[in-house]
Amino acid sequence: MRNMLSYLAAALPSPTSSQARLLALQCALRADDLGRAELSSGFLRGMCLLGEGMWWRELEEAHWLYRPAPTSVHGATAQLLDATLLSARQGRRSRARAADWALRTASAPALHNRDFDLQLTVIVLAAHASPGAARAAADAGQVARSCGLTGHQLITALTQLATVGVLTAWTLDTTMDDLARQTVRR
Repeated sequence: MRNMLSYLAAALPSPTSSQARLLALQCALRADDLGRAELSSGFLRGMCLLGEGMWWRELEEAHWLYRPAPTSVHGATAQLLDATLLSARQGRRSRARAADWALRTASAPALHNRDFDLQLTVIVLAAHASPGAARAAADAGQVARSCGLTGHQLITALTQLATVGVLTAWTLDTTMDDLARQTVRR
């Protein structure tokens, strides 16, 4: 998961929205070996990404994917265009598990009806932690890049995650650019 998030941080332009990044993550993980991702309307509705939102246009304008047809009542089909992603594919089963994990992580009850920035930040933080670990550390710059956030926006997101009870505590060592977090509640 960390590799996919790092790839997306490098492949997508820095101003790409959190909605588009979450969509790109799911498309990349759910795509078949030819780079075709089929996303049902129920799936997109569950992610609050159903419809012709700007997030699709962002990914198309970045030349990251192409949609042969607009989103319909049945869902959406996307063709991934990045040759780097298509040449270095993991097994479909492990990608499907990672896609499901990301969806469940972003759908935590405390994140219900919350900003997409928070959902993506939780995924990135969880990807930088060992499963079940009470504490974890990560490079703050890498976390911010993976989330598509500036340093100030990352601090705002972390503060909001602590406010809603997703993070118990967090610290940022600006000298070393280290971000430490404590106990993500599940």
